[in-house]
Amino acid sequence: MIRDGVVRGDYVSFKSGVNSFEGKIKGGEMDLRSNVNIPSSQPTAKNQDPNEPIVGPPPAGSDPSGDNSDFEGANRTPMALKRSERRTDPFAP
Repeated sequence: MIRDGVVRGDYVSFKSGVNSFEGKIKGGEMDLRSNVNIPSSQPTAKNQDPNEPIVGPPPAGSDPSGDNSDFEGANRTPMALKRSERRTDPFAP
């Protein structure tokens, strides 16, 4: 389902699911860039016992789970949508 659609001249933007798209209309094509917006929630902190040991974050640079370098630019995948022709026989070459 598409929502929040905007068309101004050759500019177009819309949202679908967790994705948002924006780009330009060029003839029968739309050159779009997409962004993925995955909602997340943080766990609620529990009430701590004042006698419980304090555990902090690992030293800077030592936690491999914080490395997102493999995903840099992943939300900026260019794409082009082309107008297709409807065929009467879907099995025709």
